[in-house]
This record gives sequence, structure tokens and C-alpha cells, in this order.
Amino acid sequence: MEENDFIQIHYIGRIQETGDVFDLTKEDVAREEDVYDENEEYGPITIIVGNSSLLPALEQKLYEMRVGDEASVSLSAEEAFGQRKRENIKKLSAKQFKKQGVNPEVNSVVQIGDQKGRVISANSGRVLVDMNHPLAGKDVRYWIRVEDKIEDDEVKLQHLMEQNLPEVNYDTNESTVTVKIAQELDETVKEQLQTALEQQIHRYTTYEHVEVTTPGATTETSHEKNV
Repeated sequence: MEENDFIQIHYIGRIQETGDVFDLTKEDVAREEDVYDENEEYGPITIIVGNSSLLPALEQKLYEMRVGDEASVSLSAEEAFGQRKRENIKKLSAKQFKKQGVNPEVNSVVQIGDQKGRVISANSGRVLVDMNHPLAGKDVRYWIRVEDKIEDDEVKLQHLMEQNLPEVNYDTNESTVTVKIAQELDETVKEQLQTALEQQIHRYTTYEHVEVTTPGATTETSHEKNV
């Protein structure tokens, strides 16, 4: 695979020491391992090589693979989710949680700023929250298979829109993408959105024009791809 390829992959992540599954895309394996969750959506996921949410050491393996290849990749804790750090254990006042209407029970997951942590103790008005990743300190291994490589621009565009603006409608017409925003936007916000969309669509597809529309206007902005 090469940088910026759109591919579909299956994977299974296990803790190296125990073999326990902590993440996967295959429904049959989820049922076999007794980790099936009816709220989860199973199936291959679409990623952009070099710009995905995969662990960097895992993603690096994809550059050595082709469609139909599968591989097993072992990652140290440092390569995976990092080592556990004492400084990531936060001592907070119970009053902070009460103000937000949150009851910090032991083992519950709470939101602290833009991070999540697990409550490990709550008494005497003090709450200890573990902000380490749940798999911090664990060596892991992944099984990964490249199922398909996506060449169709419409499919690529669908993935980009689902990742960036999942609730927004859009149309395509030959070389043009029209993005339909349902509400009025501040001019600065509109320009920032336009720039971000253009960068993404021009980078990964061959569409030459990107148009953004808002209520009361047919085309707010239309820029062409520089070639």
C-alpha cells in the first residue's frame, strides 16, 4: 500500500499476555470470543493510509502489504498505548463532579476536560481518577488483513464526508462537489469550512470544483482545484 491509499481492513487486537480480545471488526470472532456487542457495527473499516486513527506502528505495516495480504503484528506497550504513569492519576474534589451533576462511583468513566478517566476511589470528598489509557502498560498484538483498495472517487468522497460532516448532505455532478449546509454560518466559520473541505477533497479525489451552499444562496463559495 502507498501513502493516501483508501483501503478496507479487518483487524483483531489482543492483549499479548492473556490473548484477550480488546478490539475487532469481525462479528464471527466477536461471537466466538464472547465479546459480541449488539450496539457495535461490525465489518471492515475504511482508512486512508498515512492518515488514519490506527496506532502508528500498526499502520506502518500496511506499507508492506497488498490487497488480500494478512499479517500478525506485535507491539510493545510503548508502541501501543504507552506505559502507565503516576502523574496520570488525578486527585479531584467531589464538588467538581456534583456541580456537573455527576456521581463519581468507583469504576465509572468520567469526562475531565477533553479526556476520559476511570474513578478508582471516591471518599472523604476526594476522587481519584485514573487518566491512563485502559491498555497502558500492556503489550498487544494485532491480526490485520487488507480486504480491498478503493479507487472510486464517489466512495472516497463518501468516506471523507462521513468522517468530517456526517450530518451534511452533498451532491456530485461530473467534476463538482456541492456541499449543502442546512444553517447560516458566520462568514469566518464558512471560510474555514470551505478551506478545510477543499484541502481534503482536492487531496484525495479528482474532483476539481467544491461549492458550499447555505440557506438563501445557491453557491456561497466555489473554488477550483489548482493543477
